[in-house]
Amino acid sequence: MHIKSLLVLAFAVNVISVNQASSQVLVTYNFEGATGREPTVSGVEASAVTASDFTLVGTNISTSTDTAFVTTNLTANDQGGALAMARYFGFTLTATDAPLKLTTFTIEFGGNATTGNSFTSNILVQSSIGGFGGDKPVLSVTPSDFLVSGSSRTFVTGVVDISGSEFLNLSSIEFQIRFFDNADDANFVDRLNNVSVSAATVPEPAALGLISVFAGIFLIRRSVRRKEALTQG
Repeated sequence: MHIKSLLVLAFAVNVISVNQASSQVLVTYNFEGATGREPTVSGVEASAVTASDFTLVGTNISTSTDTAFVTTNLTANDQGGALAMARYFGFTLTATDAPLKLTTFTIEFGGNATTGNSFTSNILVQSSIGGFGGDKPVLSVTPSDFLVSGSSRTFVTGVVDISGSEFLNLSSIEFQIRFFDNADDANFVDRLNNVSVSAATVPEPAALGLISVFAGIFLIRRSVRRKEALTQG
């Protein structure tokens, strides 16, 4: 095999290994444990990140229901009002080794009303990249609202859009989560049931390493043959 062919093959294997990067859940907040604020850090990249305890500003956690919550009498009834309030949930992720490459962010949200009643729970997410507050961008969440009906706790999973390049190669990032709704009742509750963030993981390019070894052997043998040919000539 010619050197050029070896180099082309090595490059192809490298491209394939990068394109096969997978996504694994990196950090989860399920509101269980002693205080309910502790994160669960998992996956092959677990050692590469430090996750803060879940932040509560004017909000709370119920260890009996394993949810983070705020009652609707304390929330705003529109986006502008919610962003203007110092009442939110949050967390911070900090890279400890290589930069973070975030891929997926999901929030299981909803809540409960009372028997025979309902309200619409709306969720807002901002990051430290765009900033916080009423004049700062809000991340897209699909879906961003959910009809809560009855006294049983019900939830929907919202997917937060973090597909932009600004969420790659991060040294640190903070997220803030807010609710607004069309209710004003201390017995109606907006809740978070689960929050998780995934990050990209790239498999080890083992094949590329083998090709590099074979290429090195080939070059050494070729060099030896040339020297032998010159000696015999």
